[in-house]
Amino acid sequence: MFPDRIEFYNPGGLLTGINAKNIASKQFSRNPTIANALAKIEYIEELGEGWDKIIKEHKEHPLKPMLPKIDADEHTFLVNIYSTKDKFLEHERQESEKVVEKVLEKVTENQQKILEAMKDDPHITIAKLSEIVGISDRKIQENISKLKAIGLVKRVGPDKGGYWKIIIN
Repeated sequence: MFPDRIEFYNPGGLLTGINAKNIASKQFSRNPTIANALAKIEYIEELGEGWDKIIKEHKEHPLKPMLPKIDADEHTFLVNIYSTKDKFLEHERQESEKVVEKVLEKVTENQQKILEAMKDDPHITIAKLSEIVGISDRKIQENISKLKAIGLVKRVGPDKGGYWKIIIN
């Protein structure tokens, strides 16, 4: 196992007539007696179905992973299946940004000012927020309640000595 892939290695090589290019279309069992017995007890679904499934899953996967790489000769057989971790993390980052944009569309100008002030000074007081934003303490508290309700901000610790934590930057 590697950070970007899993390698499967077989020192036995591929059977005669099968190579990296035709492995999905040439379906052949190394030991048909064992394969038939496993199929009868429903331990395997169908003979030669594995590569078809692997390729199909890769092609249909939403993150479009790189197709497996096969290196083979008469003595060895190596398959690399590649990770989608980086693509997944990028996809998650993009989705997170979309959520942030949608949530911020619902935030008023005063709430944006409150969030900026909290970001600059997590220990900021209601009175100081009221002074910066130019609205009453009561209106600051109402706006903070709304920001808490939509999950953008939370209070950590007590009123005195605690701080504001911005959930979405």
